[in-house]
Amino acid sequence: MKFFTYLLITICVVSLIVFIPFMLFTDVPLRISTETTCLTEPLTADGKRVDYFRAIELRRYPPEMQTEDNGYRLIVQALGPPSELTDPGLLKQYYEKLGLPPTHVPTTPYIGAFAYLKNHFTANPDEFEKAKALYRELKIAEIQAEAAPDRANRIAELENREFDQGNIAIEITEYQRKNYTKYPIMTRWVTEVTPALDTIAEAVRKPVYAVPIVRFSDRQSLVETLVAPDMYSFAQSLQSRASYRLETGDIDGVIDDAVSLRRLGRFVGKQGTLTASLVGIAIEGMGYTVGPNENPEFPMSAEQIRRFLQELDALPEKYDLTEVFEIERFFILDTIQSIFDSSGRRENIVAFFEAPSWTTPSWFEQIYYEGLGCLGYNWNIVLKDFNWEYDHFFDPTYVFPIHSKNPLVWLGTNARSRELAIALRSWSPLENWQNYTEAGRRSDCLSNMQRIVLAMLLYEREHGTLPPAFTVDTTGKPLHSWRVLLLPYLGEQELYEKIRLDEPWDSEHNKQFHDTTLAVYQCPSVVKESETLGVTIAGQTNYTVLVGDDTPFGLDGNGRSAQDFSPYTILLTEQRDFKPWMQPDAEVSQADAESFTTIDSLHYGGINYGSLSGASRFLQNTIQRDRLQKLIRGTAKDYTNR
Repeated sequence: MKFFTYLLITICVVSLIVFIPFMLFTDVPLRISTETTCLTEPLTADGKRVDYFRAIELRRYPPEMQTEDNGYRLIVQALGPPSELTDPGLLKQYYEKLGLPPTHVPTTPYIGAFAYLKNHFTANPDEFEKAKALYRELKIAEIQAEAAPDRANRIAELENREFDQGNIAIEITEYQRKNYTKYPIMTRWVTEVTPALDTIAEAVRKPVYAVPIVRFSDRQSLVETLVAPDMYSFAQSLQSRASYRLETGDIDGVIDDAVSLRRLGRFVGKQGTLTASLVGIAIEGMGYTVGPNENPEFPMSAEQIRRFLQELDALPEKYDLTEVFEIERFFILDTIQSIFDSSGRRENIVAFFEAPSWTTPSWFEQIYYEGLGCLGYNWNIVLKDFNWEYDHFFDPTYVFPIHSKNPLVWLGTNARSRELAIALRSWSPLENWQNYTEAGRRSDCLSNMQRIVLAMLLYEREHGTLPPAFTVDTTGKPLHSWRVLLLPYLGEQELYEKIRLDEPWDSEHNKQFHDTTLAVYQCPSVVKESETLGVTIAGQTNYTVLVGDDTPFGLDGNGRSAQDFSPYTILLTEQRDFKPWMQPDAEVSQADAESFTTIDSLHYGGINYGSLSGASRFLQNTIQRDRLQKLIRGTAKDYTNR
């Protein structure tokens, strides 16, 4: 009897010795299926993995990829491939995917302003010293003009500051935009780079703009591929040339560069990835900040404003967030799939768990994460759970899963695998999707504001004054809002003609238009918030002008001259409360705006505004109140009153 007891105990001990390591440290291999890998084809050459790279190519590459209708092909043909692309094999792929011969030689040199200045200053010390002296002279004059109480200290600090070639290159290109023509080197740069920038401008006016992706082999992870190169540099150069053209009075050229920035941003954003869409939003943002009406010596004509508005109406559609969402899924699935063949399997798993903390882990946490990296997982469960999250993310009842606090959960392979699936969320766009989409909505809000201020400028060109905040009857009672007066300039002539302007906005006849929703008068972030809360905002607006004695909009029903205000003056901004779009007396007062009490938005950290220059910008809520006051009263000398 004892023998059988000892035998049973021995069998149990041996089983535990064998089973526990197997249960804790052995992976369950991934099986290709729609539940796990989402796609079942195309496959890699060995048939063991889904080829997500090729799947993205099949989704993204248009029929015009290798034709003259592809604007990006024109750029590579003229300016050459991305600066990051140096491997001959990848370079050959790049050319082949664009339908160019592998031996193609670019025809047009390109270099950004910062690199051009830094290189030139390094090679020519005398010119560097002259540029440094001129920068100090112009900067001191700027500080003295502000008449700030601390100007003596600021001047002394500037005179004692040491500058190298890179410092001066940055200061000139980024902070001396209104003085570009005073620097001979900027004139040389604009002259030399203009053929390249003209090529980019031509390229973004082509029907498509498709950028190829390349890789060394079908075993390479997607995250290691080249996606959206050099685009930001192109945008910075277009913005710099627009500033130079503004100074020289080439307003048509300024408009062309502003539109090129907007079109480039749209096309870059449509390259499929989340990174590309965010870069596209940033590039479009550069376009919003270009104000063709900024130079008082060369104001935009009515014809130029109309052309600008027509060009904005003809912009290509923005990126499809649904497509971005799916391609980001492919990137995560491809990364997980690559772990199996990677020598860094443990390091990758550790990184998955560390990512949510955004802080350096303690020694105990590091040991803990290292242990998790050594454990085995059922990758089919990991990906099934991850895909389920993706598929149900937009369901109203969806709730982010959270990690279990029970330490025993790590003993079971399936439970442990579900914990890893939760950790994967921090590597996907799910974690911060609302922030990503809000960036797009804030950009759309800026677009609305730019259209509105351009309509105001066109009204001013035709009537001699900016639109009044509201019209009044013979007794001085408000009749109609400025929003009604701008309808013909925003493509709403038919609606404008239906409204009876000689009757109050809330007359029996005019009430029928109260619920008319005009997207250009609504911030997309507020629209999204109202949809989430189930609140109806038909016929409402949160855009406002600022009314007061010192602003471009008074309370007497008369329009004011644009010439009485600096080009950096706020014409339009956002307010906290929604008001009926036709209501004439719903604007924010100058006093409330200067105290920052009623101007507000759902954009994190500040509000959008449109200026007399024809630009739209983001105003941080940390702005000094005296600077805000100058922007409101029309006395600011630049956008930030630096």
